[in-house]
Amino acid sequence: MKIVALSDFHGDLIPAHKIEECDVVCIAGDIVPLRMQRNIPQSISWLKKKFIPWVEELNCERVILVAGNHDFCFEKPNNPQEFFKDCEKIKYLEDSGTVYNGVSFFGTPWITGLPGWAFYTPSDTEIMDNIPNIDVLITHAPPSGQVGTVLQHGWNYLNNFGSEALRERLIRGNIKYCLSGHIHSGAHFEEIIGETKCYNVSVKDESYELTYPYRVLEI
Repeated sequence: MKIVALSDFHGDLIPAHKIEECDVVCIAGDIVPLRMQRNIPQSISWLKKKFIPWVEELNCERVILVAGNHDFCFEKPNNPQEFFKDCEKIKYLEDSGTVYNGVSFFGTPWITGLPGWAFYTPSDTEIMDNIPNIDVLITHAPPSGQVGTVLQHGWNYLNNFGSEALRERLIRGNIKYCLSGHIHSGAHFEEIIGETKCYNVSVKDESYELTYPYRVLEI
């Protein structure tokens, strides 16, 4: 299976024709534009008028996504999947999983350390402990380590904002891949934690400029 993974584009949709053909596109949160992130009606309208048409143009069979801490519109509804009822390609995950062509996916949006933002929790230990054995884990917050460390000079340089609870869950094993974002300039090379191959798939830097390429995986 070929996967294209990206996150943290904050409404700046990479032209669909510039994203290569694949089986699944995985999105690790922070989807809606910054200018409307706290305006729920505007965010939902953008999802329907801009995001869904973009997804339809992608040369893939399925888009699997989680929300991020800027995606307030996903936080309150009982069933955010309803936003995408007119697009069968999209599968939204929130502490839930799905299987596509024999590959299992699980997604969770929660973050710590940022009260007042969407999907904030003071402790993510129980959440991360409850992640099942899975092929591909999609989280907004990265595990602690290089993928969770701000590496862009001048922006809290070398501070690690990753989740220690997620790291501990990965060390326990039986998760093959972890795709995350949130820390824009976290290491964009492969980091192996336990037996898990971890990738920061943010495409923007700390200045919210499109800087990093999307990640392509063959699994």
